Amino acid sequence: MPGNEKTLKPTVRDITDSGRDDPTGEGKGKNFLVDEDYWIEVGWVQTSEDPIKGTDQNREAFGDSVKKNISDQTSLFNNRTANDLKNRWSEKLRGVLAKYNAEYILQNDIVKSGWAKKMYIEAATGAYETKSGDN
Repeated sequence: MPGNEKTLKPTVRDITDSGRDDPTGEGKGKNFLVDEDYWIEVGWVQTSEDPIKGTDQNREAFGDSVKKNISDQTSLFNNRTANDLKNRWSEKLRGVLAKYNAEYILQNDIVKSGWAKKMYIEAATGAYETKSGDN
């Protein structure tokens, strides 16, 4: 949805994107912005939850669907390929989100009287940052 782009502090991550900026394909490509990571995560979840296509597609078609889904919502990825997004997801984001999700599940399993969902998210974020050193 154009106009609904989430704005985050733009910082770079030290990760490759298939050497897209290196014509030989052997070097380091352009770094990803935090905004791009956010949209890759959103696009991956939205594509996975699509009741028509969902995960019932091969890896290439799924990546293309993620790219299209994200491109429909933000212009950040005009210079990125679907392969760039697949690589970023598999090399960096999938593992980080799995660790965070494990913390969220642990926090959610402990019923705390009067706690709203936001409080469980904050507790999971704090526990994740403490364990990963991202604080």
